[in-house]
Amino acid sequence: MSTPLPTARCHWLTPTRLKSYTTLTAVAVLFTYLFFVGRSVPKILAGHTPYIDLVVFWVVAKNTLSGHAQDMYDLLKLHQQVLLVCPDEKKWQAWSYPPLFYLVITPLGWLPYIWAYTLFMVSTMGGFVRALWMVFPGKWMLRVLLSSPAVWFNLFLGQNGFLTAFLAGAGLLALHRQRPILAGLLIGLLTLKPQLGILFPVALLACRAWKTLLMATITAIVGTWLAAQMLGVGVISDFLQSVSVTRSFILENQELWGNMPTMFAFLARLGISLPVAYGVQAVFALGTGVMVWNIWRSSAPADLRYAALMSGSLLVSPYLFAYDQVWLAFPIAWLTKRGLDRGWNRWEREILVFAWACPILLLLTSKVLHLQIGPLASIGLLWIVWQRHNDESLVNEQN
Repeated sequence: MSTPLPTARCHWLTPTRLKSYTTLTAVAVLFTYLFFVGRSVPKILAGHTPYIDLVVFWVVAKNTLSGHAQDMYDLLKLHQQVLLVCPDEKKWQAWSYPPLFYLVITPLGWLPYIWAYTLFMVSTMGGFVRALWMVFPGKWMLRVLLSSPAVWFNLFLGQNGFLTAFLAGAGLLALHRQRPILAGLLIGLLTLKPQLGILFPVALLACRAWKTLLMATITAIVGTWLAAQMLGVGVISDFLQSVSVTRSFILENQELWGNMPTMFAFLARLGISLPVAYGVQAVFALGTGVMVWNIWRSSAPADLRYAALMSGSLLVSPYLFAYDQVWLAFPIAWLTKRGLDRGWNRWEREILVFAWACPILLLLTSKVLHLQIGPLASIGLLWIVWQRHNDESLVNEQN
């Protein structure tokens, strides 16, 4: 049975408007997506590959199969390989994914590009949608979340946001269902993009989920060992060296900051010096970690703990991109469900709408106003969680 639509009468976000807004957004973006697909398919069939981020995954996969995986950490060699596929591409990319990610993408190298794109996006988005349905079953909510700009950014770019969001969301759902080994396996696989999983050990330590933490650690170690056996032990040192290369690449290409929803990018776009920006980023990361620790150590309801962890995970690293905000679909779902069940506090629905639309808003404000508003979405969701957490604590004390 699907969950009924919100019934609030005085608020501007009525059920009818919610349906209309999300339907119009989904239709508009779908037609845009089909337009670009329609333009790209003839080019692909004619042997010309349109450049999107998935091209880099595909190129790395093909080079891995031919025994040149470690070369992909070299900016020049990677760009030369991309030019073999997209001869007119002037955009450079840095490759800094850990060895574990190779195990995920290598099978793509066996397929033609269009089938590699289809397989990667259908499989990762399928897992993402399934996990969201488990959080909040209901067609109307699924339509709201799937019309989010972050979802379409991942489809347009062929990015891995669906994959990492699935691993995080499904890992927490497995933990909630008291399946600690499965939860640890899924959370351990988040090391394929380690900057997103930094807070998970903090949360697991706070709630003393020892089995899950141990399984996550074993998964990360064994996965890295398997990748090293397949690619060569040198791939680990090459990956570690690529971290500083990627950092320099991002600092030298300041146009990337407009697409990075982090406190570092927010301050850097304001003209704040880089050391200060990094320092404030570190303070925010520490503060977020303390908040997540306190919430997970408390008797807070599971949905608030999970929403805090997934929202806070996007505030820790200085290097994230707009497509990573597809993670926010899970906190939005958990907090929306709680609002419908328990009633709404002031400004909560506005913050949820902002978080939903943030990926497109941050690009617009970055281009027009030269501001980076991306981290405000995660901060707003954490504020909702903290207020709800305090309300729950007050009720428990009174009882």
